[in-house]
Amino acid sequence: MVGGPTRGTSGTALRGLPPRRLVEFDADDYARLIRLPGYAAARVVADPRHGFGQPIFVHGGARVEDVLGAFQAGVPLKTVAAEYAVPASELEDALRVASRLPG
Repeated sequence: MVGGPTRGTSGTALRGLPPRRLVEFDADDYARLIRLPGYAAARVVADPRHGFGQPIFVHGGARVEDVLGAFQAGVPLKTVAAEYAVPASELEDALRVASRLPG
């Protein structure tokens, strides 16, 4: 796919793309935002306009990788939540999801 994923001219989902309920498209039919499933409380999206398209928290806009890295470096959860403006319940959810990932 040259230029990135699009909705397709027939309006049907292209193979390999997330379901439409998880994707927002721009007027040019290019994916603008993808809501990432798998989180119970955290609202995490991939948005090429923010965080270089890496997963970010909707609340606070911080990259998930940065927030989890601070916690893994020993910064207390409440401090991480305050510094990155992400609710503690969302941080706890992201930690649960990260603990299930391989590697």
